[in-house]
Amino acid sequence: MRALVASLVVLVGLMGPAFGWSQYPETERTGMVQAVELDSSSLIISGYRYRVALDAHVEIDGTYGAYSMLRRGTKVRFIYKVISGVEREIVELQTLPSSAVLEEA
Repeated sequence: MRALVASLVVLVGLMGPAFGWSQYPETERTGMVQAVELDSSSLIISGYRYRVALDAHVEIDGTYGAYSMLRRGTKVRFIYKVISGVEREIVELQTLPSSAVLEEA
């Protein structure tokens, strides 16, 4: 019985993300890029630092892109996970039109 439970725990841990199950809750937000930090794979958006996941889906003007292509002042919509109290990781990011109205945090 213990072996079965252990196997299920490992299976959920490995397959969970494929089914949308995650131990870290995801949050969607909009904001403005203030800095792109290539050395730490991070973005500062509306005053908060977010690490960009290696497998993050980044869409710039409707096509696939890399976060390093973002410029200061770009408006974005993004989904991130809170890994710890101060560590946030972006898993999806899309640029928004410059005319977009950003939500208040």
